[in-house]
Amino acid sequence: MVAGCHPFHVRYGAPVSLPLVGVSTDESRWYLPVETPQGQQVLFFDTGYARTTCDDQLVAGLGLPVRGRTRIRGEVGSAVARRTWLPSVQFGEHQLRDVPCQVRDLGSTSSIEDPAEGAVAGVLGIDVLRRFVLEIDPTTATITLSDPRTRPLGTTERLRPEGGFGPRLLLKLELGGHTLRPVLDTGADQTWVRGAAADLQVTQVQPSVLVRGTGAPGGELRDLQYFHLDEVRVAGATLHDLVFIDRDRPWWSDGLLGLDVIGQFHGVYDLSRRRCALFPVVPAALPAWRPGQPTAAAIGG
Repeated sequence: MVAGCHPFHVRYGAPVSLPLVGVSTDESRWYLPVETPQGQQVLFFDTGYARTTCDDQLVAGLGLPVRGRTRIRGEVGSAVARRTWLPSVQFGEHQLRDVPCQVRDLGSTSSIEDPAEGAVAGVLGIDVLRRFVLEIDPTTATITLSDPRTRPLGTTERLRPEGGFGPRLLLKLELGGHTLRPVLDTGADQTWVRGAAADLQVTQVQPSVLVRGTGAPGGELRDLQYFHLDEVRVAGATLHDLVFIDRDRPWWSDGLLGLDVIGQFHGVYDLSRRRCALFPVVPAALPAWRPGQPTAAAIGG
């Protein structure tokens, strides 16, 4: 049977905790070690990616066929991707079959590049993550994936779908008497907001900053405008002394809620029901990836 003829399927098992790590080329954002037939690699952990993505070298090593062409609109332009299906992905006792995966060279079409210690296998996006209740604990640098049928959240905050129906989710952010709803984006190390929507005053301008993201190879030079904020409220908690970056987008896009905010909460996210529970914490330092460290995540051909 050809992979991809069956719909994406999950067989749930017991909850599993997986380590979050940084890599030498990207010490602040979150990656997950994963075993592959090519050795241990890492997956970039990104709730801001609508679709899980595989690096083309991983797909070639697995001997998987690729099909079609699709154009992806990203932060700094557009890129072309193909598609395949991963026959087997495992997170502890959770077994996933025929997982759809966009295929492209991440090093030339995104802000993600291979570190010296190993390869980046791909990006774990919200299309896979929403099949679980996702618990992120910055104090232990772990994520826990649970069967959504067995993990009630109790008191929760509402997450809204982007554009009313999109796969990415929006979380309410209160600042300066205004309410914004940026995308919940663990792939952004800083928060970007549409400052005009909250009457924010620019406090610093930095010219000719190289901005990298999905799209044009090498990124794009921009003049960045910054907002220094005394306090911001998220899920009933007040955070102090933050710096956000202006994101010039249409009126319907409020921005990207990054790790400078998300990383200050122990969060439990029921992405399929669009709810979350957030508890303020003091995050620990993100450990560095040591290839060969224990992990319960695996990708097979």
